[in-house]
Order: sequence, then C-alpha cells, then structure tokens
Amino acid sequence: MRIVILAAAALATAGSGGIAFWKTVVDVRDSPRRLDAADLDGDGDVDLFVLADAAGNAASLQVLLNDGGQFSPGWSATQPTGTLQLPWDMDLADTDDDGDADALYVLPSGGPSQRFNDGDAGFDDLEFTPAFALRAEQEPADMDDDGDVDLVYYEEDVVGYFGTLEGSGDGSFEFNLATETWGLGGFDLARRFEIGDIDGDGLRDAAMASIDGLQFIPSHPLGPVGTMPGFEDDIKLSATPCADVALADLDGNGRLDVMATAPSLHSVVVFLTQTAGGFTGPAFFPAGSTPGAISAADMDLDGHADVIVTNPTTGRVNVLLGTGTGSFGAPEDFRVGRRPVDVVASDFDDDGDTDIAVACSQGGHVTVLLNNTAPRQPEIVGWR
Repeated sequence: MRIVILAAAALATAGSGGIAFWKTVVDVRDSPRRLDAADLDGDGDVDLFVLADAAGNAASLQVLLNDGGQFSPGWSATQPTGTLQLPWDMDLADTDDDGDADALYVLPSGGPSQRFNDGDAGFDDLEFTPAFALRAEQEPADMDDDGDVDLVYYEEDVVGYFGTLEGSGDGSFEFNLATETWGLGGFDLARRFEIGDIDGDGLRDAAMASIDGLQFIPSHPLGPVGTMPGFEDDIKLSATPCADVALADLDGNGRLDVMATAPSLHSVVVFLTQTAGGFTGPAFFPAGSTPGAISAADMDLDGHADVIVTNPTTGRVNVLLGTGTGSFGAPEDFRVGRRPVDVVASDFDDDGDTDIAVACSQGGHVTVLLNNTAPRQPEIVGWR
C-alpha cells in the first residue's frame, strides 16, 4: 500500500563558502543505486527516474514527478536482475524521436534494457538492447550527427570491448563492429565513462574511470563526414584507481577537460586539455574521505564549472567551486543521507540555478538539494 507522508519541518544546509541549499528528502522503495533527470511528463519541470536494488534478485524502477521542486511518486515497476552482482547504470534519452525521454539502463545481470516513455511518464513498454557480453556501462550520444541517439558501450568477457550501437531513430540499435576497440586493461566491470569532443576535432571521444586508472579514448573517422566514427586505442592519463569521471571546460579554453574521483587519494584528479593537443596534469583537489560519483555544473552562477562529489562512507556530498583557471577551492560539505552513491544536477525548482539530486542507497531515499531558494516547506514522500 502506498501512503503519502508530508513533513512539516523545513531543512536548510549551508557550506563553509556560502553555498546554501534547502533539503527535500524523497522516500523511495528499496535501495536506490542510479538516477537521471529529464522532463518525463511534458509539464516543463525536471523529473527523476530512479533505479533501485530490491529484494529477491529484482530491481525497482521508479519515477519521481516534480512540481516546482516538490516530488511525488509516479510510475513504478519491478524487473528481475538475476544473481550476478554487477554495477548498475541509468540514462535518459529520446531514443525513438517522439519528443520525450526514454529510459536506458543496465541491471546487475549485465543485460541492457530500455523502456519507452508513453509521453505521460509511463514506461510499461520494455525492450532489450543488443549485447554480446556482460555490459558494464553505456552512454547515449549522437555519434554520427544524424539526429538519432546512438549508444556507446563497454562490455567485458575475456577482454574489454568499447564501441557504438547505431541508433535508427525508432528505438532500435544495431552493432557497428567497425567502431570497436578492444583490450582496455584488466577485467573490471565497475567502469564509468563520459562522452564528449575532448580533443576538439569535431568527433565525440570518451574518458573512462576504472581500477586501471583514468583513460582517454579518442575517436577517428571511419568514412566521410556524417558516418559513424570509430574508437582508437586508449591513452592512459593516470594509473590511480578512479571511481567516476566527468567532463567540463575548467579553464575557459574551449576544450573539455577531464576530471575523475580517486577514492584512495581522497581527491578529484584533473587533466586539462590543451588547445595545441595533449593534456597537462594531474592536479589533485581534496574531495572528502571517499569520493565516488561526480557531476559537473555551474553551482554559483559565476560562469565557471564546479563539481559535485558523493562520499558514500560519510553520508555527504562535497561541492568544489571552480575558479575558471582549471583549479578548485576547498570542498564545501553537505549531509544528504546514508551511503550516497549517485548524483545528478539540474534546475528542479525553475529558478535559474542548478540543484542537486542524490541517491542514498542505505537510506532508501533521494535527497534533493535546492540551490539558493526561498524558504519553503519540503515534502517527504514514500511507500509503506
């Protein structure tokens, strides 16, 4: 039985540097592992899609509908995960070109799935996307600039495979084996990567974080402009084990720079992309005791990219404000709940600044930090 619970107390939190948030705790079923944000029901507000670990080798999929920064439960479903204990992955993208965001995800079985949005934030239409081996991570991106969403993937059996599934615009995907590169280090399914034009050649590249360190995977043309690019052998940026990776222009030179969380060093490691080619770095910036998931956004509206980092062992997120020169100030610390494992940044209350949503896997909730908002009564919504 689902019961809506309303809380009467307002919760505010502020960091040492003056960034302030109003905190809303949204109760969800089970243990949330990954989440992503998009306007799922077409009302102009950014909603959340949450992927959670349920009992009995199952996953629960849950939509949290947003109304100006207040969230309530929407569509939900369960799906078997199998007995493997592999990483989770979750993304939203319009794969069938109908104007709304569909759900792409990988469950601990290593099998990728997608659910099509019916336009009202319902996701009953389930399909499985092609896979040759256990899939650890995937990212939607229009790799060939044809207007359709493609799917970049990392799969692992004896060696690692990194390549692209070509999207058709109707929600279906096909392997393009010419895009693949193989053998990206030791066996490690806990990999995370991001896609963007890092080297400034007009093609989308990848940066990957894993126990092998931080890797840059450039792309190259396989044919004339408009055809699908392929990926080249990786370039090792750092051998320090990394948990997650993000891309942003940190120094204002028009190139995407690479940053990753390094838990063993309690830091974010940064490599700055140079306009003449190559990288400078590494530079290390303190980011809490065990930095995990990372996201980049301009949190203080100064035009410079900042980063948000989860710290699972302390129940906090750290915000590192960027200087615009490739460096960061001291981390600002915010309590969010037990074991925060994923973070997404978006404007949830439509006031023009960037807010944060955090999946707290042991707390059974998503914490939403509304950035510099007027006083309000937050809402705690959940299932019992």
